[in-house]
Amino acid sequence: MESTGTRTFFDKSHDDTLFKSKIQPNTLNWEQFLQSTQWKGESFDEFKEKNNY
Repeated sequence: MESTGTRTFFDKSHDDTLFKSKIQPNTLNWEQFLQSTQWKGESFDEFKEKNNY
């Protein structure tokens, strides 16, 4: 397949984490989210029940 442009999917200009950090600098990254919520992979309903949401 031939590329139609000079940018690729992995180009830093397409990095969502960089974009989010510019728009919302206080947004948690994945590791910070897991630590702050103590989410262990349960479903959202189980998580809400466990944390009294």
